[in-house]
Amino acid sequence: ELNLDQLLHALDTEDCSDTPVLLQGETVAQPKAPLIEEISSTEAPEEPGTPVYEMRVVKDANEKALKIELRVELPEVSSVSECDLRISKDDLVIEVPAKYKLHLDLPELVDEDTTTAAFNKGKRLLCVTAPVAKPGP
Repeated sequence: ELNLDQLLHALDTEDCSDTPVLLQGETVAQPKAPLIEEISSTEAPEEPGTPVYEMRVVKDANEKALKIELRVELPEVSSVSECDLRISKDDLVIEVPAKYKLHLDLPELVDEDTTTAAFNKGKRLLCVTAPVAKPGP
């Protein structure tokens, strides 16, 4: 076995300064960090945008509301199956995951059972027609 002086002298003569020297009983500490480091993204997930829309209340000659017409432009939608449309008496929600979200409070109470919606593929336009609910007794 070589002692420390002999090992150091041997290294000087061989000019192997890059070579690690292990003494008896000494162990090499392994790095504690994993080989692959997980870095979280600094980009925030993109929020769905609000689509361009136009809402109008159609009234009769006596200025009584008959129906609400809503036209929503959805240029990134190619099929109505991508859309989720929910309507209640007083509000409407249109969602297209990762693309659009629109939540509107309706100016009049509507009859959600007779509300209709149609999607024009060519113009990528969703048209919703909601009849105004008749007042109860």
